Amino acid sequence: MASDRSLFNNYQKTKGHVRVANNEVINSVGIGNVTINALVGGKIVPTTLEGVLHVPDLAANLLSQDQLVYESGLVIQHDSEKGLRITNRNGVIVGRTSRINRQQILDTAPNTAYISSETSQKRPKSNTNAEDLQTWHKRLGHLHHSAVRKLANGYATGISIKGKPPTQCISCIHGKQHQKPNKTPAKRRPERLDLVHTDVCGPINVPSLSGQKLFVSFTDDKTRYSMVYFIRHKDHVLDAFKQYKALVENKLSLKIKSLKSDRGGEYIG
Repeated sequence: MASDRSLFNNYQKTKGHVRVANNEVINSVGIGNVTINALVGGKIVPTTLEGVLHVPDLAANLLSQDQLVYESGLVIQHDSEKGLRITNRNGVIVGRTSRINRQQILDTAPNTAYISSETSQKRPKSNTNAEDLQTWHKRLGHLHHSAVRKLANGYATGISIKGKPPTQCISCIHGKQHQKPNKTPAKRRPERLDLVHTDVCGPINVPSLSGQKLFVSFTDDKTRYSMVYFIRHKDHVLDAFKQYKALVENKLSLKIKSLKSDRGGEYIG
């Protein structure tokens, strides 16, 4: 499948649909032949692929092993752990791939990956990998502009920069923003035990030394002093609260005035 109409020979208009990796369905509008400049042993080997679908909304040109074998009559063999070897019916190697990030990338000649009879008549070969810097910045995970330029200048193949200078990336600006410290003091209750926060956590996959997989916490709003009780089941929360209540009220000679939870239902029933 390819997105650039100028790459096709023997082009015929058709209507169809293609489901891509993100499960989105996009339209195919034609079919034809595409000639590629494969790179084999440092030499350029033109190879014609038949039955290539024209899919304008495709983000990157894709090769199907099934199509290469049954439509173009080619043979695919595992050359090594790093790639595949593509041969024609006569056993001549017409292409190789490199395994990058668990994907097979066809080795092509830089800047002249494709040939089309419509664009080769006394005109420079078109490079479908040529995009503006901002597009490559987004495709490469918002990589720094200087790093993208290094990739295009020889650190990688298949990357070519053209067009207008880069603009500010809104996503990068938002991602690098930070919030100023909040210097407003937190509002606390004036007396101890005026308000106690409680919450239950669990069950946790790894049990404690005594076998419990849950715990309930009690935190005083004024002092932020917290106590934790390990429990085996959620119906033991009320028993833990009674222990906590008796302990702190006797020690402080005060009464718990209010208890705040996330209304999870541990104290109901």
